[in-house]
Amino acid sequence: MYNFRKMVLSLHSHSYPSMKRIVEIKGLLITDAAGIYTFQFADKSQTEFTEFMLKFKNSSDPLIQDDFQRIIAMIQKISENGAYERLFRTNESKMKDNVVAIPLDIKYRKNHDTLRLYCVRLSDRILIIGNGDTKRGSYNNNPNIIQYTNDLASIERAINYYIRKNQIRLDLNKIIIDNSVKITI
Repeated sequence: MYNFRKMVLSLHSHSYPSMKRIVEIKGLLITDAAGIYTFQFADKSQTEFTEFMLKFKNSSDPLIQDDFQRIIAMIQKISENGAYERLFRTNESKMKDNVVAIPLDIKYRKNHDTLRLYCVRLSDRILIIGNGDTKRGSYNNNPNIIQYTNDLASIERAINYYIRKNQIRLDLNKIIIDNSVKITI
């Protein structure tokens, strides 16, 4: 007789290979007020922030170009004053993470995208900048944004894991990573 239950259990217990990617945290701008970092996947030639810059720095859309310039100005402000929560749009991902967006003080654009740059705030003095894209309406309408926010949330979880193991330390405006740590998400 055929054992259907055993077949179902074996299907559910089959483990699929995971697509883990190695991430390197890189210093971007370290000042007395804030340590601003970005990250790079081992299989990519540039950081996520560099990809964002290359994608939008020379946008032909004047509103997106204005958004880009204001995001860069906000990064400068953060480097001078710190990464305080009030400077960011919170709840940009799941409720239990610190993924934020650099906000733009703009009026609602009814039929036009706005540019967003996503980050994870580890403290008032440490920020990791990721990537970003244009957004119209809910972030759920853009699969790139979903991926960028998920990546940042995964990085935050990995960093917190290594903090608990005393292999990563946050020291004022610096992320100190033990040489043996390989962050994978």
